[in-house]
Amino acid sequence: MEQHVIMALIVLIVVPIIFTIFAKKPSLIPTPIQNVFEIYIEFIDNLIKENMGEKGRKYFPLIASIGLFVFFGNLIGMIPGLESPTANLNTTMALALLVFFIYNFEGIRENGIGYFKHFLGPVPKMAP
Repeated sequence: MEQHVIMALIVLIVVPIIFTIFAKKPSLIPTPIQNVFEIYIEFIDNLIKENMGEKGRKYFPLIASIGLFVFFGNLIGMIPGLESPTANLNTTMALALLVFFIYNFEGIRENGIGYFKHFLGPVPKMAP
């Protein structure tokens, strides 16, 4: 197996385990680790509300998980001898295609087949 695949699996397996251990018992008086989690969640939530509005909140898990995957993947790449999974074009392309297909699927689901008209610009006859 390629090294970037192994590193991606490490990120996908180890990071949720670490989060589960540290975020097991959230409290009203937050611990420093809980503060970091809450800051990240608030940051992503505000980012979504500012750019997509309230309807965009359904994409929170996708955006937050890709952000964490890229962050911890790049963090692993800083350890000597280990390669970041995002250093390989295949991982980056897979993430990009995932977002591309979800974006267009949601566009078609919201607007029907007429969704593709917005790619033609304001004057469809001039599109070619």
